[in-house]
Amino acid sequence: MDLGTLRASFRHLFGREDLSPASEDFYAFVNRRWIDSGGVPPTHAEWNTWTAMQERADEQCCRLLDSLPSPGRPTRGATPDELQLAAVWAIAKDEEAIEAAGLGPLTPVLQACDLDDRTAAISALHVFGVHVFFEPVLATDPNDGERLRLRLRPGGLGLPHTDYYLKPEHEGLLAAYEAHVARMLQLLGEANATAAAADAAGVLAIEARLVAARRAPRASRVLLDGVQACCRLCCRCAPGPAGAHQRPYAQRAGLPLASGARRLTPAELEARCGGVAWRRYLRGVGAASLSCVVVDSESCLAATATVLRDAPRDALRSYLRYHVALACAQPAPLNLRPPRPRPVTAPRTLPPPLTLLLRLRCAPLLPRAVRNEHFRFFGTELRGVAMAPPPRARALAATDAALGASLGQLYARRHCPPATRAAAAAVGEAVRAQLLVRLRGAGWLSEATRHRAVRKAAAMRVCVGAPVAPPPCVAAGAAAEGAGAAGTAGAGAAGAGAAGAGAVRAGAAGAAQAALFASPGTSPPAALPMLTVVLRARAAELARLVEQADTPVEGAAGPAAMARWDGVPPHKVNACYDPQQNALLLPAAMLQPPLCPATDGAAGLFGGLGAVVAHEMTHGFDGTGACACTCACTHMHEVHMHMHTMRCAGRFYDERGALSDGWTEAEACEFERRMVELVRAQVIGAGT
Repeated sequence: MDLGTLRASFRHLFGREDLSPASEDFYAFVNRRWIDSGGVPPTHAEWNTWTAMQERADEQCCRLLDSLPSPGRPTRGATPDELQLAAVWAIAKDEEAIEAAGLGPLTPVLQACDLDDRTAAISALHVFGVHVFFEPVLATDPNDGERLRLRLRPGGLGLPHTDYYLKPEHEGLLAAYEAHVARMLQLLGEANATAAAADAAGVLAIEARLVAARRAPRASRVLLDGVQACCRLCCRCAPGPAGAHQRPYAQRAGLPLASGARRLTPAELEARCGGVAWRRYLRGVGAASLSCVVVDSESCLAATATVLRDAPRDALRSYLRYHVALACAQPAPLNLRPPRPRPVTAPRTLPPPLTLLLRLRCAPLLPRAVRNEHFRFFGTELRGVAMAPPPRARALAATDAALGASLGQLYARRHCPPATRAAAAAVGEAVRAQLLVRLRGAGWLSEATRHRAVRKAAAMRVCVGAPVAPPPCVAAGAAAEGAGAAGTAGAGAAGAGAAGAGAVRAGAAGAAQAALFASPGTSPPAALPMLTVVLRARAAELARLVEQADTPVEGAAGPAAMARWDGVPPHKVNACYDPQQNALLLPAAMLQPPLCPATDGAAGLFGGLGAVVAHEMTHGFDGTGACACTCACTHMHEVHMHMHTMRCAGRFYDERGALSDGWTEAEACEFERRMVELVRAQVIGAGT
């Protein structure tokens, strides 16, 4: 490339030809045009390439939903999934009907909070997607990459990170959170402000004990960080619902070797984690037949069960009621860390560097007063967002919460043509070829370790667009009375609660377990409250997950077409590497400008999408080892802080997705040393 072409490229990218400022302030040189192009929208806490891409994908989803045949109109050519999407979209947009329904649809869920049988109460709430104390999810067995297990992972905190409860600098925000809880309890029916304040104090006392439980001896480092540290270099690095689509690798796909994750039988749960009647709990969520479950940390789960057993009755009731409202006002958990001070060299026009700052996706499931109070704290107080999402965005979040799988497939069909998929797959193969070259030349690795790494890279699957066989739509099918019977859980007695949860369990055993409406392929009646639609979807989703537990799956050795896209919907901007499948997942929403520019040819494609692919592939080979803390602590605290946000668990898994750390201690130390130097030179040195 001659100098004239180079200057033309810089003029196109950065709006200037002079290259000298790059040596003075490279960050400003590269990003000033973007920073000066406009401010942060009032509905967001930050604005960057990824948020802009997600906004575009959200608008594309809304237009797709608008194009579907309206309920009651001719439906020639529409698929059953499209008819259901159209019906739910119409319900979600009718906020006046939601306001008129008030808290009525929430009554059966709130009644579960009054059960004297605490095991029955939490099992009923978990059926409704209210994950108090801990959360049942589906995950790959950490010791067997070809079998799925029901997993019990920590849950039940209102604030999105344990630092908010522990660090003195967040005392003011913690007091604001307590006041917010008191106001929410009043909106749920507590008439006396003084009593609501006392109840809020009880809620925070329980959450403080849950934080202490996560810090129990032998609890994993991932648990200590609460919501976990995500790699801040990824577009959406890691898992959740992002909601679920943003959860970190260790949380979605299994924990590293030293984490303490293990399988426990129901009998072992009863013996080691007293405080919950575990057999009755598993029966209540439809999992009575499972041979075992996976727990992230036995000591953490035991301490959590003790918190449930010992909590004062009134405080427990308030805690459960508040989390019912929280789960319905916020369809997916936030995933962000407390802000850290930016270096003085960084541009002051940028927002605080919170991890994964997205627009708060509040679904219109509850009355306006509850929704506004939720946004006042979690949107404005916690994240500095000035304006709540518009009604159209709220309706999309609600539709996504009920019919996310169907929406994702529709998006992939309309916005990810075969030619785009083929081009993205070709980029993945080209980047993999260069990765193999680099691995073969990594002289600091032993020959055996280098060969293992090459085998893993060669076997890595590149999955593009959307799953070939998506999970069944949870809101498309079983008798309304099946999932609706769960609404009777908590009718005022333990027996009624068990019967309500049992209705979902019975549905899980039959062919109609995943459906929610009159019959498979039918749409919900227009008068059905949106909250009821979402609660039924959550109940059916849990039933679907339980049915898959203890079953074999296509492991990392299978073809790319058989890969599971757990928590990575096609309509979300969220590329990630899954170590237990040894698979790189590139959802359809990633395959749009600027990552996939239409006019810049191969250079633009590799500079955008190729950079993301290369970044994600490296997660197959990074991770912490026994020497990590020793190496990190010999350097400045800031380096350790950035290192912690960059680590994932990829190298603890072999090419088949099984736990296998083949690195020697010397190799692990050398990896950490090289990473520290890289961070010090390129991250901290750049002032980011």
